[in-house]
Amino acid sequence: MLETGLRVLFVPLVPEAAQRERARDWPAVRAACLASARAAPLPPPPPPRPLGQLPTDCGCYFTRHYFVKGHGHLDYDGDDAFLPDAVVAPLRAERSRRLGADRAGFRRRRLVAEDLVDWRPAEVSLPPLRSCDARAAEPCVVFRLFDAEDAAALARNLAAFPALARRRAKDVGREVSEYCGRPNTMNERGFLLDEAGLTPTVTEPLFAFAARLARRLYPDLEAVDHHRCFTVEYEVGGDVDLAAHFDNSEVTLNVCLSASADRVGGDLVFSDGTAVAHRPGYAVFHRGSAVHAATELSSGSRTNLVLWCRSTRQRRRTGCPLCSETRNLVF
Repeated sequence: MLETGLRVLFVPLVPEAAQRERARDWPAVRAACLASARAAPLPPPPPPRPLGQLPTDCGCYFTRHYFVKGHGHLDYDGDDAFLPDAVVAPLRAERSRRLGADRAGFRRRRLVAEDLVDWRPAEVSLPPLRSCDARAAEPCVVFRLFDAEDAAALARNLAAFPALARRRAKDVGREVSEYCGRPNTMNERGFLLDEAGLTPTVTEPLFAFAARLARRLYPDLEAVDHHRCFTVEYEVGGDVDLAAHFDNSEVTLNVCLSASADRVGGDLVFSDGTAVAHRPGYAVFHRGSAVHAATELSSGSRTNLVLWCRSTRQRRRTGCPLCSETRNLVF
């Protein structure tokens, strides 16, 4: 009875003749399925969750691409042997700054939140963004992002932060750098929006726009998922130019917020000779690998908001933009 029961349990539901017919047709069915899959591929994976501004993301930051004005970019690991005397002091100072950059940034965020009581980042918001239907172009895409009045208002709101930092630092006998750090290794004037508490209200909505634009204009790149956002200020007596360089980003959004009527020079120039005259409210969007510089500003001033958009997926695939390696990546 058990044997009979087992045989009953395993009686095929499809007649044997039909099974043989299906077996004969299987190669054709399989080929049709594969052809259908190729014709209608699966949709791309969703973009990664934004990670905000991450700390140092590659170990090469401590040894590569030190900028010394008049000498360009140098690699430096703390060994002064065979270096010209003129570069030793700036290299030592920059190495010390880099080694303590993440810790100093954390201290500044805490001090701004606790001590800079007149600064209210929640009241500073990103103006309405104009739509962009620009097509991909090399080396850059230029389009209007803000109305001129909105750009000027944002410039005034952002300029309030370093002004308050300077006033508070003087009142309590601190260094301004304890509230407001350098924006990057090449510019002296400006500040990081993340340290000023502006990531939720300004940087994140701007990054969301830039991420969508990057997916459309540069589909060969992996989706960006984190950023570094800062202002840069150019004026006679301060930063007046910027040497040729490429950015530590996959794509860069550079928005002019203000430019004085008497400004002469200070244009953005790419290695192929393409020149862009900054105009308030207009943005320049380009790959981070595009080599560019800022011509000398002989009069006037301008302020720009720069967003470096970065991708952990891209860097795991092709390496850090600065060293082209993956072994020292942190994320």
